[in-house]
Amino acid sequence: WQPRVLRRGMHDLPASLAEKAKSLTKKFDESTINWYPGHMASAVKVIEQKIKASDLVLEVRDARVPLSSACGKLEKLLLNRRHLILLNKADKISEQDQSTWKDYFAQRNQPVHFTDAANSKGVLDLLPPGLKEMEVAHFKKDMAFVAMIIGIPNTGKSTLINALRRFGHKDKEGKSRRNANKVGARPGVTRHVSVIQFYKDPPAHLIDTPGIMNPKRESGLAVLRLALTGAIKDEVLEPYELAEYLLYVLNAAKQYAYVERFGLEGPTEDTQMLLQAAGEKMGILMSKKEAERRGIRVWERAKVLVDVDRAAAAVIKLFRQGDLGLFVLDDVGE
Repeated sequence: WQPRVLRRGMHDLPASLAEKAKSLTKKFDESTINWYPGHMASAVKVIEQKIKASDLVLEVRDARVPLSSACGKLEKLLLNRRHLILLNKADKISEQDQSTWKDYFAQRNQPVHFTDAANSKGVLDLLPPGLKEMEVAHFKKDMAFVAMIIGIPNTGKSTLINALRRFGHKDKEGKSRRNANKVGARPGVTRHVSVIQFYKDPPAHLIDTPGIMNPKRESGLAVLRLALTGAIKDEVLEPYELAEYLLYVLNAAKQYAYVERFGLEGPTEDTQMLLQAAGEKMGILMSKKEAERRGIRVWERAKVLVDVDRAAAAVIKLFRQGDLGLFVLDDVGE
């Protein structure tokens, strides 16, 4: 068996995935999914007003999808404004990929900074002294510095803000305050625009905003990528369908950690075989009676019955944690 060369365009997807991508585009175009809920529309109006008072806009993106996770809805508002892209979850991609994407944005005169907010890496550089050193912001004497933080859902904005407060906002005893924002793996935790102080001298404030998606819908391929990283609610895609796409990108990127992890003899293009092996390895089993009742697909060569949907969800979780390889889903040629 020979792995495919890494190809990322929708026309290069296997037929079943290409059809799924097309159906997703149609599904979103017909607004059958709550892609742009009311709180996002309200937040955009407030952002349009408050961005004028911001000295710097921090756009948080997922390093695994540095293009697909762009906050396209606010693109026009960023014109002629100081704008720093934060590629968060940088621990989920390789150092080589970090170098590649740093060059990509440098060629476009776009400042970019890598962070791993969950582990507080790269965060100190975002406090006023670090921003001055990067020369991405001006600080006016005797005036508070205001930065706005934006991004699509689940890129780690709240985690980043909490890390900034821990580093930059101490109490009289020199202890960090408690986390200011709710943090969760489910997209859309933050639902309102708020202002948070994250540094005392010089005084610096963050305008926090909820995750904003594009109301004009993404392409089906972008939906697959965003769903795989958790930016879109898991209800959008069936776990099996997303696992099918995940297996494709793992093979295309020559990331074969799944082979040893799930006890396979070698790489495979058979999603059912992957999930059967994963389910057996992780003990995600079910009875024949339950399989028949739920209409679960069963691999014809299976010796034990695996709950395929739960196995798919578990494999996807492993990818999101970085346990199946470190790589970028987007391509610099796009």
